[in-house]
Amino acid sequence: MSLENDPGRQSSSQKQKLLVVSAESSGDLHAADVIRTLKTRHPSIEIDALGGGHLEAAGARLIAHVKELSVMGLSEVLWALPRILRVRKKVVKAIDENQYTCALLVDAPDFNFRLFKTLKKAKVPIVYYIPPKLWASRASRLKILKKYVSTVCTIFPFEKSWYEERGMQVEYVGHPVAEQTSDLAVDRKTLAPDDRKVLALLPGSRPHEIKRLLPFLLALVKSLKAKSLPLDFIVPRANSVDRQLFQPLESLNVTIEEERTLKSL
Repeated sequence: MSLENDPGRQSSSQKQKLLVVSAESSGDLHAADVIRTLKTRHPSIEIDALGGGHLEAAGARLIAHVKELSVMGLSEVLWALPRILRVRKKVVKAIDENQYTCALLVDAPDFNFRLFKTLKKAKVPIVYYIPPKLWASRASRLKILKKYVSTVCTIFPFEKSWYEERGMQVEYVGHPVAEQTSDLAVDRKTLAPDDRKVLALLPGSRPHEIKRLLPFLLALVKSLKAKSLPLDFIVPRANSVDRQLFQPLESLNVTIEEERTLKSL
């Protein structure tokens, strides 16, 4: 769906205003790339977002921070439920108080699907970027997606035909990681000398997930170091994660890469 062709949502004198909902750190990174491109074409567009540091740096006004939604597993969801509901309330309030031209929902179906009715009531068209992988599981959700979503933006080529065959408006936009890595030039010597190898530790971007995995990572690093292998360690840190969480790894001389998962790889 084009922002220019949205009858009923704006007049010629009304500024375009976009709502971006990215309920995960990875989505924050991918959505920021979209926003930067959009702003080059529509410099005056206003953008509100549930997101993180990447979206904010790209020019979005944060109505809630993605780090408030960092949970893993049913028990943690129940523990964090009041916080999750507060974030959802902030997003719903923003929808009610603004006449958004369009809403860009990014991945995270468990959070985003619960916004469909509110957006429809407010007559805000929905573009779903990185849709749920219904071709792999929970295909019953397709009926809900078709009812509320105007356009699906897929990241895998085969998804375009899969969704089109089921009656949806689809745009294939390519995988964001492929585009991000195409511009990434890494001098391996800045990570380790030629005679050493680098092992990337990838514990994720959810604090509770990192805490759970940390004992295993520490044991792994200690075990490999005890073998005196020509090996260095690196771990990327998302901006939603307190650096203090990685202090035990730093004490073992593991390098912390700030917001550079792709470079770590």
